[in-house]
Order: sequence, then structure tokens, then C-alpha cells
Amino acid sequence: MKIAIVVMLLFVVFSAVTLAEKSIEDAALDLVEEKARQRCAGPFKSCVSRKCCLDWKCNNEKGVCFPS
Repeated sequence: MKIAIVVMLLFVVFSAVTLAEKSIEDAALDLVEEKARQRCAGPFKSCVSRKCCLDWKCNNEKGVCFPS
């Protein structure tokens, strides 16, 4: 009887860890997808109406984003 309880507890713990891992993975993917959907000006795109993406700066003379 003790063995059955231990096996059942191990199953519950394993299931909980698996579900937690899946939810963490989903949350990380949501962040990646959100970053991809950002509305920012990419490399050598116009930065007149929107900000340049991360690690890019706006060249005010030409109005385009360039590497920083």
C-alpha cells in the first residue's frame, strides 16, 4: 500500500513539474512573439514617424535608422 501511495505522489509531482515547465515555455514564447510584432523602424527605415528598433539610432539628417 505504501508503494502505491509513493508511486501516486511521484506521478503527481512529475505532472506538476511538466505543467509548470509548459507554462513557463509558453510565457517565454509570448514575449518573443510580442517583441517581433513591435512597431519600430528597422535597419535603414524611416524614423520620422516612429522610433528606431533596439540597438539602432535615428540619423536626423537623413531620417533613417542606422547601427549604433
